[in-house]
Amino acid sequence: MLKESPNLEKDKKFNWLNLFIGDILRLLREKNKSLSIREIMDDTNVDKYESQRAVKTMEKQGLVRFENNNISITKEGSRKAEGLYRAHKIIENFLGGGKHAHIIAHTLEHILSDEKVKDIKEILSRKKNAIKLDNVESGFKGIIIAVEEKDPKIIARLLGLGILPGNEFEIIKRRKDSTILFINGRMAVIGTNLCKKIFVIK
Repeated sequence: MLKESPNLEKDKKFNWLNLFIGDILRLLREKNKSLSIREIMDDTNVDKYESQRAVKTMEKQGLVRFENNNISITKEGSRKAEGLYRAHKIIENFLGGGKHAHIIAHTLEHILSDEKVKDIKEILSRKKNAIKLDNVESGFKGIIIAVEEKDPKIIARLLGLGILPGNEFEIIKRRKDSTILFINGRMAVIGTNLCKKIFVIK
C-alpha cells in the first residue's frame, strides 16, 4: 500500500499559496496599478486572512511592496507577472477569447510549461490557414490549432481528451453524428457540432 507523505497537507497548502501568488501577480499586471487587499479579495474571492498571508509572503520574496494598505509590484515581481500574463493571453486566444476563456486560462496558466506556452503561441500564428475538424475526411492526419467553445465543462472535456494546440491526431472514421480520432495515445469521439469549433492544420 502506498503511504501518503506526512507533509502532504503542508505541501497542498504550499502549492495553493504559490498558485494564489501567481494570480495576484497577474492581476497586478492586468490592472497596471497598485491594489488594496480588498480589491484582491473582491477579484479572487479569497478571504482576508489568506490574501494578507499571500501578500506578506510576496513581500518577503521581493515581489511586491506593501505600504499604506497598497500593494505595488517590484521589478522582480513584474518580470514574473509578465510571464504569467503572456501565458494567460496565449491560452485565452487558443480558447477563442471571451469570459469563459479568461476563467479557464486562470487554471491552465499554472499547469502548462513555458515551453508548451511558446508552442501554443507559434501554433496560433498558423490559425489563418486552419480548417474546421468537420471539413476533413477519414485518414486525415493533422495538428490541433484552436478551440472556439464557450461552455467551460465542454472545454474541460476536450482538454482531457488531449485537444490541445500542437497535439497530433488522425481521423479514424467520420460518421454522420460524430468523428472518431486517435489523439494523445487513445481514441476519442467528438460530436459533429463540436467538430465545427475545433481548428486544425495538416
